[in-house]
Amino acid sequence: WLVYGINGLCELLQCSKATAHRIKNSGVIKDAITQTGRKIIIDAQLALELIQSSKKGGRKCKK
Repeated sequence: WLVYGINGLCELLQCSKATAHRIKNSGVIKDAITQTGRKIIIDAQLALELIQSSKKGGRKCKK
């Protein structure tokens, strides 16, 4: 199951283009991304697993 480009990542994650760029550039899903020049191909299942495993309780509030 593959998605193509930032627009594909937007649809997969149900987020804006800016957020999709931020997630891609953060390196969280770098193992799921193959990029040659301007062509971006993302393994959707692996990307979702990597994002899920990167969430370790969410944000922490300081008291």
